[in-house]
Amino acid sequence: MYLSDVTGTVNVADPDAVAKAVCSMMRTRYPDLNEQPIRQGFKDIQTICDGHHHDLLACDMPYHNLSHFLDTTLLMARLLDGYERAHADTQPLGTTQCSVAILLALFHDIGLFRHRSEAHLQGVQLLPTHEQRGVDWMRNYLSCGAVANHADQAQLIFATALNRPIHESLPHLSPQWLVIAQMLGTADLMSQFAGRYYLENCRDLLYQERQ
Repeated sequence: MYLSDVTGTVNVADPDAVAKAVCSMMRTRYPDLNEQPIRQGFKDIQTICDGHHHDLLACDMPYHNLSHFLDTTLLMARLLDGYERAHADTQPLGTTQCSVAILLALFHDIGLFRHRSEAHLQGVQLLPTHEQRGVDWMRNYLSCGAVANHADQAQLIFATALNRPIHESLPHLSPQWLVIAQMLGTADLMSQFAGRYYLENCRDLLYQERQ
């Protein structure tokens, strides 16, 4: 399936295409970038979405699917690239922080996936708690990889919750992590609003999730 991003240049239904675009942007900023954690993240989210993860069932949400995760991640990479371009001589975020940010965007809605012990549930039932579930899952995921020192930043997933201000969800963040949290919340929303088929998705997919 081909599903174009807003620029018409990237297929946001194809994890390999989005991974290539994201890594290309990041290599421009950071020639010494270790791509392995990012590319592994793209492989892992596809495995999960396909229902082949050892503990998680495939997501049954009509809209919050692989394309949404990829679209959000691509936009997150573009926000990071723009920020780093503007702050290269002042306060750049740096390679590791940006790598963590990409992974958080990729898995920001992982809390909507049911564990195999939760097969009796529907994903929509997890909406009220999916941010906390996502933080818990992502903290464990990050702790097993190359950015383990930043596993606690899984908490930035709370920035995607719209029911409370970010300073209440995430108090005491350093300035750099606060910027990333704000970008994460922005990427989640903007990737939807700017989508070429957002109105149709609201009618045909998002509405179904609330039934």
